[in-house]
Amino acid sequence: MADIHRYISQVDEIKETNRPSPYFTHLSMVSEGIIGLGWIVEPRPADVIESSLGGAQYNGNRVLKEYREK
Repeated sequence: MADIHRYISQVDEIKETNRPSPYFTHLSMVSEGIIGLGWIVEPRPADVIESSLGGAQYNGNRVLKEYREK
């Protein structure tokens, strides 16, 4: 579990250090989605997946909207 937590933290750190990047929304999508890996230690894993999926879908839709006409 320590490795999973470390990798999740690294993904979030990459996102936060690249705020000015034109790909920040992409990084946000990945950062929100990777939180779903935390389901392993949760007593109700479906809740973790559901909340993670919501954030990832929101940012994914923003990426799709931004690149729809490009």
